[in-house]
Amino acid sequence: RINDPLLAQEVADFTNDCYARARAKLFMTQPTLSKDQLNDVNWIGSRFFLQTPGYYDDGFSGFRSHTPRTKWPYDTTRDAGLPQTTGGGGFPTCTQWWSDASIGLRASCWKQVSPDLLSKLAQWAKFMTQTEVNDSVIRDLVSPRKQKLTQGQVYTDYG
Repeated sequence: RINDPLLAQEVADFTNDCYARARAKLFMTQPTLSKDQLNDVNWIGSRFFLQTPGYYDDGFSGFRSHTPRTKWPYDTTRDAGLPQTTGGGGFPTCTQWWSDASIGLRASCWKQVSPDLLSKLAQWAKFMTQTEVNDSVIRDLVSPRKQKLTQGQVYTDYG
């Protein structure tokens, strides 16, 4: 469970600004997806949304934070046309916001995970790669049922 209310709010913001928009685009375009991809698109850290051009990477189509994030400096190219605030925050693309190794949302969530839990899971889940184990842990952590902020009602179509 995410106990930090600021991190929980950031997860909710990412869900609204990135995931909901990506799901809407997915339903409008109706691409052919494999069984694994159908499962993958049911969470905010979806590899499909992160790796498929036109989804999380496309800040100019709205796949970005809609409020300035102080962790990211304002970038005149990426943030063109968006307001520069006195706090100096920028508007990262969804890919940047999720994936940045030091300040991204995935990294922030990862810091919430107990090393003991990871060790136990790695021993138990020998049939999974370390990346799959890591994604499973983060996926569970950011799932709506684990959010104190809204008692699991962050988004209703989460699988």
